[in-house]
This record gives sequence, structure tokens and C-alpha cells, in this order.
Amino acid sequence: DTSVTGVQTCALPILDIAGQTNNRSLISKAKPVTGQPHHIESGARFLSSQGLDVGTDQILLTNGACHGLTLALSTVVEHGDLVACGHLVDHGLISRSRMLGFKLQPLEMDEFGITPDAFEWACKHKPIKALCCTPSMANPNSAHMDISRREAIANIAKQYEIYVIEDDVYGALEPNRVPPLAALLPEQAFYVTSLTKVVAPGMRTGYLTDRKSTRLNSSHRCISY
Repeated sequence: DTSVTGVQTCALPILDIAGQTNNRSLISKAKPVTGQPHHIESGARFLSSQGLDVGTDQILLTNGACHGLTLALSTVVEHGDLVACGHLVDHGLISRSRMLGFKLQPLEMDEFGITPDAFEWACKHKPIKALCCTPSMANPNSAHMDISRREAIANIAKQYEIYVIEDDVYGALEPNRVPPLAALLPEQAFYVTSLTKVVAPGMRTGYLTDRKSTRLNSSHRCISY
């Protein structure tokens, strides 16, 4: 049976690894869904360098930012919900809206990103469930929120109890780092970043933070990599 032979051939390197005492745990035990502890600890140090201090129990290791954004959205948004975003937005969010079945509410933007007036109007007049945004170097127009804009957006989100999902894949490239929006919204924000844009395209290592980590457990188990 060639199929059995093929499987056996592929298994030989794994068996060699398993035969080495120090490596047996690599394949003999199920790994934590959230990622290996030492990888999470490294992620916590990286996030701290970006102005976001969170505990290791509040970090999930993801397969890039796309994985993290999908997890965060699927945790708080249901089919038919309305998610606010800039009127110019990355195509990935449009694809996720189609996949998860939520609707997008475009908001006016200027050189600093989403305007507070547009966000507050939407919160007052529309059933906004969450805001999905990229405060640092937004794609495709490179809009960048300064600290005063971030504070204004955070205050509105707090007032209307809106979840914020922050895509911060470019933040580490800032010459003068501004604190992430999630640092201003510790109880309402999901923070997503990765090493793909700032270190190397092939490094599909991402991080997703949630101060209330229990919100993500079931979603991460369903969409774990």
C-alpha cells in the first residue's frame, strides 16, 4: 500500500526526534491553545516596548494579524451587527465582514484618521457594536492618529460602551511611538499586532490581547492554528 508507505516515510524524521529524550515533549503532548509560555512571555516584552503592558494570561499567540483580527471580531460581533470603520479601509476587513456576516459603517476621516464627530454621530444614531481601526499608518491612506485624537476616540468608545479592535501592525515603525489606543481602553479594546510588517514578511507571528481573556477562549479554540 503506497499510501501507508508514504506515511511511514514521512514519519521517520519525527520518530528520530522522538527518540531524543530532550525532544519527546515536542510531539507527545498537546500544546497550549494560546501558545507556548516562553513565546507568550517574549510577546509580553515586545508589547511593553510598544507602550502596552498586559499580563501573559491576557495574550494569545496568533498566526499573524489576520488570524488575530478574525478572532477578536468573532468574539464580540454577531451576524448582522454593525462595525464602524474608516471610509477608506483595508480590504481584509471587507473580506472578514463577508465571512462573518456583519455590516460596515464607514466613518469620515482626515489626516489623523477617523474623526471624533463622525464616530460620535454613528454611536448616537446607529447600533454600532464595535470600532475596527488602524490608528498608526492606516491602510490605504497612511492616516495617523496623534495622542489627542486617540484620547478623543477612546473617550467616545467609553461613553457609548463600544468595543474597539485595534490593528497595530505598523505601530512599531513609528519614529516617535504614540501609545496604542488599547492602552487608553483597557477594558474594551482588543489589540492586534504581528511581526510580519515590522520584522520580516515570512514571520507569521502575531499577538492578540484582551484584558478580559475569558472572552476569547472559545473563539480561539475554534479558530486555532
